[in-house]
Amino acid sequence: MVRIVRSLDDFSSIDVKKEPDNCPIALKEIKITRTALKKLFMMAEAVNEHLGGIYEVYCLLLGEEDIIKDIYIPKQEAGTASINVSEENLITVINEIEENPINSKIIGWGHSHGNFSVFSSSTDDQNHITILNQTSNILKNNDQEIKFAYGLTVNIREELFGIVCSQYTCGAIFSRVGTFTIIDDNTEFDDEIEYHRILEVVKEKVEKYHWRYRSWKYRGRNHSFDDRNKMDDYFYDSRDFNERPGILDYYNFGDRDSEEFKKIDLYTLQDIISSKRIANELLKSNMFKLIAKRFGVEKFKKSLYSAVAKIREEIFDDIIKASD
Repeated sequence: MVRIVRSLDDFSSIDVKKEPDNCPIALKEIKITRTALKKLFMMAEAVNEHLGGIYEVYCLLLGEEDIIKDIYIPKQEAGTASINVSEENLITVINEIEENPINSKIIGWGHSHGNFSVFSSSTDDQNHITILNQTSNILKNNDQEIKFAYGLTVNIREELFGIVCSQYTCGAIFSRVGTFTIIDDNTEFDDEIEYHRILEVVKEKVEKYHWRYRSWKYRGRNHSFDDRNKMDDYFYDSRDFNERPGILDYYNFGDRDSEEFKKIDLYTLQDIISSKRIANELLKSNMFKLIAKRFGVEKFKKSLYSAVAKIREEIFDDIIKASD
C-alpha cells in the first residue's frame, strides 16, 4: 500500500516561500500514472537486489503535459546514502530525450531513499533546480505561464513524497510540498516480468559508489549530484525524529547476528563514519568495539584511515581508542 507523505514535518530543508500578491499560486498537484509509480518502487527494490544492500538510485520522470507516465534510469554510481551522477552525462541524456520524437519529455526527477524516510534534503533541492533549469515544461495558471519540475522521493516501504518547483516569468522560484493524483492508466503488464526488465536496466546503468575513487576536488565538481548531507539531515532532523528509525537501529549494530549487520561492508562503514555526528553517536553507545570485532581490528583501523579525510575531526583518535 502506498503511503503519501505530505506533512511539512516529513522533510528537512525546503524553504516554502510566500508568493508575491501579483503572482499566481505556485503549482502543487503532482499527477502520476499507477504504472509509473509501480516502476519507481520496482526501481528502489531492484537496486538493492543488484548491489546486495540498501542503496539509493536516481531516475528522470517522463511524461506528457503534466502527467508522469514513465521513468528513465541514467548511468550512475549508487551509495547507501548518496548518488553520484555525472553532470555532463545527465545533461547529455536530457538533451537526447528532449530531441526524441516520441511523445514523452522530462518533467522531473525521482530517487529512492532506500529504507530511510522520504523527504527532500538540501542536496535534493539543488538537484531539483538543476532539472528545472535544464527543462522547459510550462503550465498556465490564471492565464500566467509557470515553468515547473517535479521531484519525487520513494523508499522500499512504498512511501511517496513530492515537491513541485515553480518558476514565474519574473524568474522567482517557489517550492511546495506536492499533493498526488494517481491516475489509473489501465496499462496491463506482468509485475514479475516488468521488475526483471527494470532489474536488467539497473544492472547495466548502476554501479556501486566507492569513496576511495573520489578526490575532494572531483567530488566538488559533482556536488550538486551528491546526496552526502542526507544522512546528517535524516538522522538529526528533530521534527520527525520519533517516526524515523535511528542509524544504529537501522543497521542493527547492536546485534552482531542480524542479517543487516552481516551485510555491512567496509565502504558502507566509511559512509557511516563520514558523518561526525553519527560517528559520535556510535562512540557514545560503545558500538565501535563491536564493529571492530565484526571486521577484525586491523581491517577496521584501515577502514578508518581511509575515512579520515572525510572526518577531519578529533574524534578519529577517540574511535581508534574505542576499538582497542
